[in-house]
Amino acid sequence: MIVNRVENIDEDLLGRVVSTEEEAYNLYNNYATRVGFSVRRGQKRYNTKKVLRQFSYLCSKEG
Repeated sequence: MIVNRVENIDEDLLGRVVSTEEEAYNLYNNYATRVGFSVRRGQKRYNTKKVLRQFSYLCSKEG
């Protein structure tokens, strides 16, 4: 999995590779906490073989 987010506060997340969904969530959540907001898990998308291929993290106030 590759993180596709550009920010200049403390660390650059663009191109950051993670191994698990939980690791990606922790990466975004730690970043969001430092910046002043929190995240929540969004929609998951699966391929035709029921393998997870994409998932989203959203600002907790979104929607």
